[in-house]
Amino acid sequence: MSLSNLSQIAKTAVAHVLATSNNTFVTVTTPKGKVMKIFSAGLVGFKKCRRGTSLAGFTVGYEAGKVVKDRGYSLIEVRLKGFGVGRESAIQGLNRAGLNIVGFYDVTPVPHNGSRPPKARRL
Repeated sequence: MSLSNLSQIAKTAVAHVLATSNNTFVTVTTPKGKVMKIFSAGLVGFKKCRRGTSLAGFTVGYEAGKVVKDRGYSLIEVRLKGFGVGRESAIQGLNRAGLNIVGFYDVTPVPHNGSRPPKARRL
């Protein structure tokens, strides 16, 4: 590896996006795993059922991107977990904040016929 590639790797932050049906979380870390900041939809001003919307996911991603940009990082790696609505919106927010996305990784845990799921809700 050349010296320029090593400096780019050093300036890459990692965004862990957890998208649930009720909320979206973005945890920004260094490449070694040290947490810089944690954002959630409730933290950026969305309350109750509006936390699960795509607009909330976008806002969480944008706010996280601004913090990463202020700390001097220009590249970001995204690790996605969950199937919530704010999943793609958080990525768009990170991109809109001026960060170049290096790669996507889906780390959603999928059971290989594990325990029995809970019964379905009847509404």
